[in-house]
Amino acid sequence: MNISPILLKKLDVIQNIALRIVTGAMRTTPINSMEVESCVEPLCIRRVLIAEKFCLKVITSQNDVLLPKLSYSITITNTPDLPSSITATNVLNNQIPELLGIMSFMTDLSDNMYKSELWPVYLCKYKALMCKLNIDMSSVVDNIDFLDYCCTKPNSYKVYTDGSKSSSAVKSGYYDPQAKTSKCFMLSNTCSIFTAEAYAIYQVVLYLQSLQNNDNYVEFLIISDAKSVLMALDKCHTHYRNNYLLYKIRETLISLDTPVTFKWVPSHRGIKGNDIVDGIVNSNYDEDHSITCRVPFTDFLFDLKQRSRKLWESYWKLSSQHKGSWYAEIQKELPCKPWYDKYKGANERKFITIINRLRFGHCQTPSHLFRFKIINNNRCTYCGGNEADLSHLILSCPTFKFQRLILVTDIMKLMDFDENNQTKVKLGHSLANNPTRSALDSSVTANGSQ
Repeated sequence: MNISPILLKKLDVIQNIALRIVTGAMRTTPINSMEVESCVEPLCIRRVLIAEKFCLKVITSQNDVLLPKLSYSITITNTPDLPSSITATNVLNNQIPELLGIMSFMTDLSDNMYKSELWPVYLCKYKALMCKLNIDMSSVVDNIDFLDYCCTKPNSYKVYTDGSKSSSAVKSGYYDPQAKTSKCFMLSNTCSIFTAEAYAIYQVVLYLQSLQNNDNYVEFLIISDAKSVLMALDKCHTHYRNNYLLYKIRETLISLDTPVTFKWVPSHRGIKGNDIVDGIVNSNYDEDHSITCRVPFTDFLFDLKQRSRKLWESYWKLSSQHKGSWYAEIQKELPCKPWYDKYKGANERKFITIINRLRFGHCQTPSHLFRFKIINNNRCTYCGGNEADLSHLILSCPTFKFQRLILVTDIMKLMDFDENNQTKVKLGHSLANNPTRSALDSSVTANGSQ
């Protein structure tokens, strides 16, 4: 990155100190293990993610001050000494790309992104921003309940919308039961499900423009199962992160003479029109709008976070071959949340610290203390056995036969055994309130106090 390595090192040290305080880890604990245990990304990876977000924001806003400077001499960033992308090996070797390299990568990645010198909210007409939309979010249980609702609107023109996102395609579509017509649009794979649903509504509003002179209907009824889109459309906050399609929908709506009502319905509840449009967007598309529908820059953020997490996973597997191998055998994958996230009480601190140190393999056992020359031998202070490591204290030391019996008994209580001798952990059981805790306290903490 474009900053002094000395300053970055100081930030790394501050985070490492904080991680030791949070986890209760000893000073000998590997940093990569503490990062995984507490679900805190390494700062070197975090910096790349922040730089990518910054470049993305500059590109989408077409910043006339920063964009020319960051885009200057792009060919330089393609040299081997300045990688535009980053791998786990780069992180380990401290070969982090500079901002120009990241900008080059983001420019190629965001080729189909929505770009404007002004944020979408400033391009929207004041009347469209201030108009109050008629959005009905009342509960609908099933098809019968929905038919009862439709009876209250006999002269409304109904159109159903839907969007879908899978690993292979993103599609939007609508279904008009009156005209027996439908449309399905193929969108860019980068689009989120929110954008797909919003684009379906936008296309319906455009479609209704050609029908607004029909005197047989007093209103248009747009029916969608996209609750998040309808809520965002209703509030339409003036935030730069808002999807630009929300403002396009509002601007198109004010051009209609016929009133429009939006109705939310739950998906997969047997509502006929909703099931039909769901089948439409999961079949072959009619038109390719992957270029027409520009991708909001916020849709790229999810992909960036996924790439950052995959980079961390690769970094963890690679770095654990040299440091934190004990913990890597226990925690092979990155957790979403720390295991102690649900323990909020202050009296849980001692228990969390003990379990963390056991998981790290860095605790006050004679074997570990002798390894770092803190004590003179690695013999067990209770039975005199050699190599008093965690395996000896918890599984072998005869002094703790009673505590070991409690431990096994409590583990048996935590398990259900079916007829195939397969185990199922009882969900919701709190280990913090279990007698095993006192057994661990007496066996591990006692040795550490010698």
